[in-house]
Amino acid sequence: MVNTIFLLSFLMVFSYNGYADSVMSSDENSSDVEKPESVSQPEDSSLNEYAEDIETFDVDERPDGHAPIGIKGDHVHEQGEFMISFRLMMMRMEHKLERMRHMIHGSIPLVIKDVNMDMWMGMLGLMYGLTNRWTAMAMVPYSLYNVSGGEVDHGFGDISLSVLYAPLKEDSYRMVLSLEAFFPTGLNTLSGTMKEKWARKDISDNFFDVMRTRSAYAFLPQLSALFYWDKVSLGFQMGFKYFIRTISASGFEDMLEPVFNMWGAYNLSENFSMSLRGAYQSYGIAVFSKASSFKHSEHSFFSYLGVNFIGTDFLEGHRLAFEAGLPVSQSTDIEMERSFVFHLGWQKAF
Repeated sequence: MVNTIFLLSFLMVFSYNGYADSVMSSDENSSDVEKPESVSQPEDSSLNEYAEDIETFDVDERPDGHAPIGIKGDHVHEQGEFMISFRLMMMRMEHKLERMRHMIHGSIPLVIKDVNMDMWMGMLGLMYGLTNRWTAMAMVPYSLYNVSGGEVDHGFGDISLSVLYAPLKEDSYRMVLSLEAFFPTGLNTLSGTMKEKWARKDISDNFFDVMRTRSAYAFLPQLSALFYWDKVSLGFQMGFKYFIRTISASGFEDMLEPVFNMWGAYNLSENFSMSLRGAYQSYGIAVFSKASSFKHSEHSFFSYLGVNFIGTDFLEGHRLAFEAGLPVSQSTDIEMERSFVFHLGWQKAF
Protein backbone atom coordinates (compact mmCIF):
# COMPACT_ATOMS: atom_id res chain seq x y z
CA MET A 1 0.00 0.00 0.00
CA VAL A 2 2.77 2.39 0.95
CA ASN A 3 4.69 1.42 -2.14
CA THR A 4 1.66 2.14 -4.27
CA ILE A 5 1.16 5.60 -2.70
CA PHE A 6 4.88 6.41 -3.16
CA LEU A 7 4.75 5.38 -6.80
CA LEU A 8 1.68 7.54 -7.49
CA SER A 9 3.30 10.52 -5.74
CA PHE A 10 6.47 10.09 -7.80
CA LEU A 11 4.47 9.99 -11.05
CA MET A 12 2.50 13.13 -10.10
CA VAL A 13 5.69 15.11 -9.34
CA PHE A 14 7.39 13.88 -12.52
CA SER A 15 4.41 14.75 -14.65
CA TYR A 16 4.19 18.20 -13.08
CA ASN A 17 7.87 18.89 -13.78
CA GLY A 18 7.45 17.69 -17.36
CA TYR A 19 4.43 19.93 -17.79
CA ALA A 20 6.34 22.89 -16.38
CA ASP A 21 9.27 22.19 -18.73
CA SER A 22 6.91 21.97 -21.69
CA VAL A 23 5.24 25.23 -20.70
CA MET A 24 8.60 26.93 -20.36
CA SER A 25 9.78 25.57 -23.71
CA SER A 26 6.53 26.67 -25.37
CA ASP A 27 6.98 30.15 -23.89
CA GLU A 28 10.48 30.27 -25.26
CA ASN A 29 9.22 29.08 -28.62
CA SER A 30 6.44 31.63 -28.58
CA SER A 31 8.93 34.34 -27.70
CA ASP A 32 10.99 33.21 -30.66
CA VAL A 33 7.92 33.44 -32.87
CA GLU A 34 7.16 36.94 -31.63
CA LYS A 35 10.66 38.11 -32.40
CA PRO A 36 9.72 39.15 -35.96
CA GLU A 37 8.71 42.45 -34.37
CA SER A 38 12.39 43.21 -34.07
CA VAL A 39 12.93 41.82 -37.57
CA SER A 40 10.35 44.25 -38.97
CA GLN A 41 12.25 47.21 -37.58
CA PRO A 42 14.66 47.32 -40.53
CA GLU A 43 11.60 47.57 -42.79
CA ASP A 44 10.39 50.56 -40.79
CA SER A 45 13.83 52.15 -40.93
CA SER A 46 14.00 51.65 -44.69
CA LEU A 47 10.60 53.30 -45.04
CA ASN A 48 11.81 56.17 -42.90
CA GLU A 49 14.89 56.55 -45.09
CA TYR A 50 12.67 56.55 -48.19
CA ALA A 51 10.43 59.19 -46.65
CA GLU A 52 13.46 61.29 -45.79
CA ASP A 53 14.63 61.03 -49.41
CA ILE A 54 11.26 62.37 -50.55
CA GLU A 55 11.36 65.24 -48.09
CA THR A 56 14.88 66.27 -49.10
CA PHE A 57 14.24 65.96 -52.88
CA ASP A 58 15.45 69.05 -54.73
CA VAL A 59 13.64 69.95 -57.95
CA ASP A 60 16.57 72.13 -59.00
CA GLU A 61 18.71 69.00 -59.32
CA ARG A 62 16.51 67.68 -62.13
CA PRO A 63 17.17 68.54 -65.80
CA ASP A 64 13.55 69.71 -66.06
CA GLY A 65 13.85 71.73 -62.84
CA HIS A 66 13.88 74.86 -65.02
CA ALA A 67 11.36 75.56 -67.76
CA PRO A 68 12.41 75.39 -71.45
CA ILE A 69 15.00 78.04 -72.29
CA GLY A 70 12.47 80.18 -74.17
CA ILE A 71 10.72 80.85 -70.83
CA LYS A 72 11.86 83.49 -68.34
CA GLY A 73 10.70 84.11 -64.79
CA ASP A 74 9.74 80.51 -63.98
CA HIS A 75 11.91 79.89 -60.90
CA VAL A 76 13.37 81.57 -57.83
CA HIS A 77 16.65 80.97 -55.99
CA GLU A 78 17.64 80.34 -52.40
CA GLN A 79 18.69 83.29 -50.28
CA GLY A 80 22.15 84.53 -51.26
CA GLU A 81 22.35 82.38 -54.41
CA PHE A 82 23.43 83.93 -57.73
CA MET A 83 22.75 82.68 -61.23
CA ILE A 84 24.32 84.08 -64.39
CA SER A 85 22.96 83.18 -67.81
CA PHE A 86 23.44 83.84 -71.49
CA ARG A 87 20.67 83.29 -74.03
CA LEU A 88 20.91 83.45 -77.79
CA MET A 89 17.77 83.75 -79.88
CA MET A 90 17.56 83.70 -83.67
CA MET A 91 14.34 84.53 -85.50
CA ARG A 92 13.76 84.71 -89.24
CA MET A 93 11.00 86.98 -90.52
CA GLU A 94 9.67 87.14 -94.06
CA HIS A 95 8.37 90.48 -95.36
CA LYS A 96 6.46 91.00 -98.58
CA LEU A 97 7.55 94.50 -99.59
CA GLU A 98 5.08 94.89 -102.44
CA ARG A 99 2.10 94.99 -100.08
CA MET A 100 3.87 97.17 -97.54
CA ARG A 101 4.95 99.63 -100.19
CA HIS A 102 1.46 99.74 -101.59
CA MET A 103 0.02 100.47 -98.14
CA ILE A 104 2.52 103.23 -97.48
CA HIS A 105 2.79 104.95 -100.86
CA GLY A 106 -0.66 104.29 -102.21
CA SER A 107 -0.53 104.51 -106.01
CA ILE A 108 3.24 103.89 -106.38
CA PRO A 109 3.90 100.69 -108.39
CA LEU A 110 4.40 97.54 -106.34
CA VAL A 111 7.86 96.12 -105.68
CA ILE A 112 8.19 92.54 -106.88
CA LYS A 113 10.51 91.29 -104.18
CA ASP A 114 10.28 89.70 -100.76
CA VAL A 115 12.79 90.39 -98.01
CA ASN A 116 13.93 88.03 -95.27
CA MET A 117 15.38 89.40 -92.08
CA ASP A 118 17.30 87.38 -89.49
CA MET A 119 17.33 88.82 -86.01
CA TRP A 120 19.97 87.55 -83.57
CA MET A 121 19.59 88.56 -79.94
CA GLY A 122 22.08 87.80 -77.20
CA MET A 123 20.84 88.33 -73.66
CA LEU A 124 23.03 88.45 -70.54
CA GLY A 125 21.15 87.78 -67.31
CA LEU A 126 21.79 87.87 -63.58
CA MET A 127 19.54 86.51 -60.82
CA TYR A 128 19.98 86.85 -57.04
CA GLY A 129 17.98 85.24 -54.24
CA LEU A 130 16.89 87.99 -51.85
CA THR A 131 15.18 85.38 -49.66
CA ASN A 132 14.11 81.79 -50.26
CA ARG A 133 10.97 83.10 -51.96
CA TRP A 134 12.01 86.49 -53.42
CA THR A 135 14.45 86.81 -56.33
CA ALA A 136 15.69 89.81 -58.34
CA MET A 137 16.66 89.57 -62.02
CA ALA A 138 18.30 91.86 -64.61
CA MET A 139 18.56 91.24 -68.38
CA VAL A 140 20.68 93.14 -70.94
CA PRO A 141 19.96 92.34 -74.63
CA TYR A 142 22.02 93.09 -77.74
CA SER A 143 20.54 92.57 -81.21
CA LEU A 144 21.91 92.15 -84.70
CA TYR A 145 19.78 92.42 -87.85
CA ASN A 146 20.79 90.83 -91.14
CA VAL A 147 18.58 91.55 -94.15
CA SER A 148 18.78 89.71 -97.44
CA GLY A 149 20.85 91.90 -99.74
CA GLY A 150 23.63 92.42 -97.19
CA GLU A 151 22.22 95.16 -94.96
CA VAL A 152 23.37 94.62 -91.37
CA ASP A 153 22.68 96.66 -88.26
CA HIS A 154 23.08 96.09 -84.55
CA GLY A 155 22.58 97.74 -81.18
CA PHE A 156 21.45 97.33 -77.58
CA GLY A 157 17.87 96.48 -76.79
CA ASP A 158 15.73 97.45 -73.81
CA ILE A 159 17.26 96.54 -70.43
CA SER A 160 14.80 94.95 -68.01
CA LEU A 161 14.62 94.55 -64.23
CA SER A 162 12.39 91.95 -62.59
CA VAL A 163 11.23 90.82 -59.18
CA LEU A 164 9.96 87.27 -58.66
CA TYR A 165 8.00 85.81 -55.75
CA ALA A 166 7.12 82.15 -55.07
CA PRO A 167 3.97 81.92 -52.88
CA LEU A 168 4.06 78.13 -53.30
CA LYS A 169 7.37 76.29 -53.25
CA GLU A 170 6.87 72.60 -52.55
CA ASP A 171 8.64 69.47 -53.80
CA SER A 172 5.96 68.49 -56.31
CA TYR A 173 4.59 71.88 -57.37
CA ARG A 174 5.61 75.52 -57.51
CA MET A 175 4.01 78.83 -58.32
CA VAL A 176 5.93 81.98 -59.25
CA LEU A 177 4.65 85.54 -59.71
CA SER A 178 6.92 87.92 -61.61
CA LEU A 179 6.91 91.55 -62.69
CA GLU A 180 9.38 92.67 -65.36
CA ALA A 181 9.96 96.36 -66.17
CA PHE A 182 11.54 97.40 -69.50
CA PHE A 183 13.43 100.65 -70.14
CA PRO A 184 13.92 102.16 -73.64
CA THR A 185 17.71 101.92 -73.63
CA GLY A 186 17.60 100.62 -77.20
CA LEU A 187 15.74 103.61 -78.60
CA ASN A 188 18.60 105.09 -80.62
CA THR A 189 21.31 102.45 -80.43
CA LEU A 190 21.09 101.21 -84.03
CA SER A 191 23.81 102.64 -86.24
CA GLY A 192 21.41 103.62 -89.02
CA THR A 193 23.37 101.78 -91.73
CA MET A 194 20.41 99.66 -92.72
CA LYS A 195 18.10 102.67 -92.74
CA GLU A 196 20.37 104.62 -95.12
CA LYS A 197 20.66 101.73 -97.56
CA TRP A 198 16.93 101.19 -97.56
CA ALA A 199 16.33 104.89 -98.17
CA ARG A 200 18.17 104.56 -101.49
CA LYS A 201 15.69 101.80 -102.38
CA ASP A 202 12.78 104.17 -101.72
CA ILE A 203 11.51 102.16 -98.76
CA SER A 204 9.65 104.13 -96.13
CA ASP A 205 11.21 104.75 -92.71
CA ASN A 206 8.02 103.36 -91.20
CA PHE A 207 8.77 99.92 -92.52
CA PHE A 208 12.23 100.05 -91.00
CA ASP A 209 10.70 100.96 -87.66
CA VAL A 210 8.38 97.97 -87.84
CA MET A 211 11.32 95.64 -88.44
CA ARG A 212 13.51 96.88 -85.63
CA THR A 213 12.94 95.89 -82.05
CA ARG A 214 10.36 98.06 -80.34
CA SER A 215 11.87 100.29 -77.70
CA ALA A 216 9.50 101.54 -75.03
CA TYR A 217 8.72 101.65 -71.35
CA ALA A 218 6.82 98.44 -70.70
CA PHE A 219 5.68 96.14 -67.91
CA LEU A 220 5.24 92.37 -68.06
CA PRO A 221 3.41 90.70 -65.14
CA GLN A 222 3.33 86.90 -65.34
CA LEU A 223 2.09 83.85 -63.44
CA SER A 224 4.00 80.57 -63.72
CA ALA A 225 2.95 77.18 -62.32
CA LEU A 226 4.98 73.97 -62.46
CA PHE A 227 4.04 70.42 -61.42
CA TYR A 228 6.54 67.57 -60.94
CA TRP A 229 6.20 63.78 -60.90
CA ASP A 230 8.78 60.99 -61.04
CA LYS A 231 10.06 61.62 -64.58
CA VAL A 232 7.45 64.01 -65.94
CA SER A 233 6.72 67.68 -65.35
CA LEU A 234 4.10 70.08 -66.66
CA GLY A 235 3.98 73.85 -66.56
CA PHE A 236 2.28 76.93 -67.89
CA GLN A 237 2.95 80.65 -67.89
CA MET A 238 0.53 83.44 -68.67
CA GLY A 239 0.81 87.20 -68.66
CA PHE A 240 0.58 90.35 -70.73
CA LYS A 241 3.04 93.00 -71.82
CA TYR A 242 1.87 96.58 -71.45
CA PHE A 243 3.71 99.18 -73.58
CA ILE A 244 3.73 102.85 -72.64
CA ARG A 245 4.06 105.50 -75.38
CA THR A 246 7.71 106.14 -76.25
CA ILE A 247 9.49 109.43 -76.89
CA SER A 248 10.47 109.30 -80.56
CA ALA A 249 9.60 110.76 -83.96
CA SER A 250 7.58 107.66 -84.74
CA GLY A 251 6.32 106.15 -81.53
CA PHE A 252 4.00 103.40 -80.34
CA GLU A 253 0.56 103.55 -78.85
CA ASP A 254 -0.14 102.21 -75.40
CA MET A 255 -0.62 98.50 -76.10
CA LEU A 256 -1.57 95.34 -74.25
CA GLU A 257 -0.11 92.10 -75.65
CA PRO A 258 -1.16 88.79 -74.06
CA VAL A 259 1.30 85.89 -73.84
CA PHE A 260 0.56 82.25 -72.97
CA ASN A 261 2.92 79.25 -72.80
CA MET A 262 2.27 75.64 -71.86
CA TRP A 263 4.84 72.83 -71.84
CA GLY A 264 5.57 69.29 -70.77
CA ALA A 265 8.96 67.66 -70.13
CA TYR A 266 10.22 64.11 -69.73
CA ASN A 267 13.49 63.16 -67.99
CA LEU A 268 15.48 60.84 -70.24
CA SER A 269 18.22 60.41 -67.65
CA GLU A 270 19.80 62.11 -64.67
CA ASN A 271 21.25 64.76 -66.97
CA PHE A 272 18.90 65.12 -69.95
CA SER A 273 15.24 65.95 -70.49
CA MET A 274 13.12 66.71 -73.55
CA SER A 275 10.29 69.23 -73.71
CA LEU A 276 7.39 70.17 -75.96
CA ARG A 277 6.00 73.69 -75.68
CA GLY A 278 3.15 75.62 -77.24
CA ALA A 279 3.32 79.43 -77.28
CA TYR A 280 0.65 81.97 -78.16
CA GLN A 281 1.49 85.65 -78.54
CA SER A 282 -0.38 88.65 -79.84
CA TYR A 283 1.38 91.73 -81.21
CA GLY A 284 -0.10 95.15 -81.83
CA ILE A 285 1.91 97.99 -83.30
CA ALA A 286 0.84 101.51 -84.21
CA VAL A 287 3.45 103.52 -86.13
CA PHE A 288 3.06 107.22 -86.80
CA SER A 289 4.89 109.74 -88.98
CA LYS A 290 4.12 113.13 -90.53
CA ALA A 291 3.36 111.63 -93.93
CA SER A 292 1.31 108.58 -93.06
CA SER A 293 0.22 106.22 -90.36
CA PHE A 294 -0.77 102.57 -90.24
CA LYS A 295 -1.39 99.93 -87.68
CA HIS A 296 -0.14 96.36 -87.52
CA SER A 297 -1.46 93.49 -85.48
CA GLU A 298 -0.41 89.86 -85.39
CA HIS A 299 -1.48 86.67 -83.68
CA SER A 300 0.82 83.66 -83.72
CA PHE A 301 0.97 80.17 -82.25
CA PHE A 302 4.32 78.33 -82.26
CA SER A 303 5.30 74.82 -81.22
CA TYR A 304 8.77 74.21 -79.74
CA LEU A 305 10.85 71.09 -79.24
CA GLY A 306 13.58 71.45 -76.62
CA VAL A 307 16.38 69.67 -74.77
CA ASN A 308 17.63 70.51 -71.26
CA PHE A 309 20.94 69.38 -69.77
CA ILE A 310 22.09 69.69 -66.17
CA GLY A 311 25.70 69.02 -65.26
CA THR A 312 27.03 66.71 -62.57
CA ASP A 313 30.49 66.11 -61.13
CA PHE A 314 32.86 68.77 -62.49
CA LEU A 315 29.95 70.39 -64.42
CA GLU A 316 27.76 70.68 -61.34
CA GLY A 317 25.65 73.83 -61.38
CA HIS A 318 25.86 74.28 -65.17
CA ARG A 319 22.77 74.08 -67.35
CA LEU A 320 22.55 73.99 -71.15
CA ALA A 321 19.30 74.17 -73.09
CA PHE A 322 18.08 74.37 -76.67
CA GLU A 323 14.71 74.98 -78.29
CA ALA A 324 13.57 75.14 -81.92
CA GLY A 325 10.15 76.44 -82.90
CA LEU A 326 7.99 76.45 -86.02
CA PRO A 327 4.73 78.33 -86.64
CA VAL A 328 1.48 76.41 -86.34
CA SER A 329 -0.67 79.38 -87.30
CA GLN A 330 -0.15 83.11 -87.89
CA SER A 331 -2.54 85.91 -88.59
CA THR A 332 -1.29 89.35 -89.63
CA ASP A 333 -2.68 92.37 -91.46
CA ILE A 334 0.62 92.96 -93.24
CA GLU A 335 2.70 90.29 -94.94
CA MET A 336 5.21 89.84 -92.13
CA GLU A 337 5.59 86.28 -90.89
CA ARG A 338 8.03 84.44 -88.68
CA SER A 339 9.54 81.42 -90.39
CA PHE A 340 11.27 79.79 -87.43
CA VAL A 341 12.79 80.57 -84.05
CA PHE A 342 15.47 78.89 -81.97
CA HIS A 343 16.82 79.51 -78.48
CA LEU A 344 20.15 78.44 -77.02
CA GLY A 345 21.07 79.09 -73.39
CA TRP A 346 23.62 78.52 -70.64
CA GLN A 347 22.99 78.99 -66.91
CA LYS A 348 25.26 78.67 -63.88
CA ALA A 349 24.14 78.93 -60.25
CA PHE A 350 26.58 79.51 -57.40
